[in-house]
Amino acid sequence: TREIAGAYWNLAEVALTQRNYESARVSAEESLALYRELEDKHGVATALRTLSIASHNQGNIQQAQMAAEQGVTLFRQLGDRACMGLTISVLARHVLGQGDAERASEVAQEAVKVLHDIGDTTSEIGALDVAGRVALAQGNIPKAQEYFHDGISHLKDAKGVSQLPSLLEGLANALARSMQTQNAILLLGAAEALRERIHLARMQFETAEYDALMSTLREEVDDETFQALWKNGRAMTTEQAIELALN
Repeated sequence: TREIAGAYWNLAEVALTQRNYESARVSAEESLALYRELEDKHGVATALRTLSIASHNQGNIQQAQMAAEQGVTLFRQLGDRACMGLTISVLARHVLGQGDAERASEVAQEAVKVLHDIGDTTSEIGALDVAGRVALAQGNIPKAQEYFHDGISHLKDAKGVSQLPSLLEGLANALARSMQTQNAILLLGAAEALRERIHLARMQFETAEYDALMSTLREEVDDETFQALWKNGRAMTTEQAIELALN
């Protein structure tokens, strides 16, 4: 039964990467029910985290927050700091989605600290991305840029690219608010091309913020300028995009 519970959880995670949120929710709930039968706290907490992400993307943010909070509590009890830090990072997204930027900031900072302290670079990068978005929501643009820069710097060393598009888009948002319109458009073009190369669609709950940013930038410059910058951004290599982001 533990193997079946794990298989359902794997299905849920695959469905999330495919942005099939209903399938992810159903599989995560199946996994959760089986882990509860087995009284497997770690399995329960892991399934709750995945369920929370699926729920948020379906617009059930309160349910998402409750599931993530339960997951954090269980991982705390188990003393699993890596899984706890990752789940706290996920929770910060949900809290921000509920409109409580102040609490989201506290939660995101805890996630960054926990993951930094244990040296889990990959998860720390994700937490820095969340912290950057929370800082944006608070209107603290310098702090947001600092978080995104830190995430991209870590990524340069980690050699992973799946987290880069989101970080570039977050940084572009900060630059747009600092009137650095051209660099913002270049970074968004680079992020879009990278998403296509690695077959990584945006999460559903990220689309409204992204669409608003695109609309703002299109109003800042004429169409010909926008298209030229967008094209140049899309033509960048991953290394060139990182260099632009960090300079």
